Amino acid sequence: MKSRFVVVYERTPNNYSAGSPDVLGCVAAAKTWKKTQKLIAEALELHLQDLWETGQPVPVSRMSLADAMDDYVNVLTDNVDDGYSDYGDGVDVVEVTFGWVEVNVPDYAVAENPATTSRVADED
Repeated sequence: MKSRFVVVYERTPNNYSAGSPDVLGCVAAAKTWKKTQKLIAEALELHLQDLWETGQPVPVSRMSLADAMDDYVNVLTDNVDDGYSDYGDGVDVVEVTFGWVEVNVPDYAVAENPATTSRVADED
């Protein structure tokens, strides 16, 4: 089964990075945009599979693109006095892009845990 997750992509002076607010701690980074897109899709798929195989809860895609944008701005403004953000930890972010990544979630994981089915936001 396919599931879509919101992804926050950041471009810095040296590379690109990506992560999903719905799957905290699962990130990817590479020198090119295309490679970063590929790596975050692979990382999410492997991370979700590992969670299921080790008996941990599999996150559900709940955040819309608008929610992700609001969350990103809130984190940045909350940390303005600290001089860094939770997203960048002091790295100069040149550009931020929000998008979707579609990953495979094993059918057996969904059958045994109906909470893994994702809600697809309307703002495509």
